[in-house]
Amino acid sequence: MKRRRSRGSVVVLGAAIGVFETYRAAQRMGLRTIAVDVRPDAPALGLADEQLIISTRDVDAVHEALLGRDDLRGVVAPASDVALDAQRRLSRRLGLPCGLSAATVRASHDKTYLRQVCDDLGLPTCRWATGVPGPPLLRETERLGLPVVVKPADAQSSRGVARCREGDNLTAAIAEAAAFSYSGRVIVEEEMLGQHLSAECIVEDSRAAFLGLSARTITRAPRAITTEHAMSGELPGHVVDQVHDLVDALCRALDYRRGPMMLDLVLGADDTVRIVEIGARVGGDPLGELVRLTHGVHTVENAVRAAVGLPFDLGRRRRPSAAVGRIILPDAVGTVAGVRGAGPAAMLPGVERVRIGAQQGDRVEGGACLADQLGYVLTTAPTVCEARQRALDAVGALTFDITTDAGDGAGEDMTKELMAG
Repeated sequence: MKRRRSRGSVVVLGAAIGVFETYRAAQRMGLRTIAVDVRPDAPALGLADEQLIISTRDVDAVHEALLGRDDLRGVVAPASDVALDAQRRLSRRLGLPCGLSAATVRASHDKTYLRQVCDDLGLPTCRWATGVPGPPLLRETERLGLPVVVKPADAQSSRGVARCREGDNLTAAIAEAAAFSYSGRVIVEEEMLGQHLSAECIVEDSRAAFLGLSARTITRAPRAITTEHAMSGELPGHVVDQVHDLVDALCRALDYRRGPMMLDLVLGADDTVRIVEIGARVGGDPLGELVRLTHGVHTVENAVRAAVGLPFDLGRRRRPSAAVGRIILPDAVGTVAGVRGAGPAAMLPGVERVRIGAQQGDRVEGGACLADQLGYVLTTAPTVCEARQRALDAVGALTFDITTDAGDGAGEDMTKELMAG
């Protein structure tokens, strides 16, 4: 077999379950992939052509490992807000393309800064307070009134996020959020009620050249972890127009000129779209695959194109169909002993992908954050309702054997609580 000639190498910061498609997209483009992850057992490492077992936050160590190479084309940080700063700094040090501004990176991982930007621009958002644990922050929180969402000011994957309502322990929620924060700071936001949405965008010349919207389902309080994305062309045009306007305003204010952007949003009862969070990256699997199946646009591939300085490819757009991505979270604390049923689940009607990220011996923390996910299923159908039922059927065919901390060694079916999310 004739070996395909490489077009150079792209450095991928992170190898968690949410970035499988980034490695595959880069390789389809003829690029070699260099994975950077501190975990030697990170799920996507096996897809990479090379591995650097280094923290994505240790820019000096990564830079030293890459010095002197003439094959490097770009650096990309898929599904990781924290790694965006490393992407920008490494790209600059290595003389590689990068459309990230310092303000865009900060707004992606510093929730307090994003709120300030939204307030300064007059964009629809929420009332909020920030600080370190203690009486002053509690007093500010009481002025907001319940319900509120308590978050680390600068963490990701829904770590330490709690929705607090009447009778909930605010002090404990603030302390937990601070424990997950890199800076020890907490942000408390008035909870925005309504339909949760996610937007996957490709930004060109500081405007959304492409936008795909999905309806997002989250777990019941007190957590706020995404369990499902449903994408179709069913959202009203005026909602899509609002999101376009929000993206364009943010990109101009943050001097973000070119690359991917994802947003978490809430559509309120007043028909106003409000900003929850943003990231100058793709949303991670399965969102990129959902966009491809629904709209025919490869947002993940275009994120790689931005990283290596190639033109975007947005030319395969089609009339949206319906697709659902269901994220599988554990409902117990313990160790993964095995997974059964992936083959039969993949053969069910409308199932496009069954991705199992959990490996034997992995520790799971009961679905405490999105990084705890066991995998996901991706389905298509003529309508969202049919695609959702197909996703439920596929997840129902899976069994994750978990040895719980109780020590009884019994396998537990991890699919029961997932579907209630």
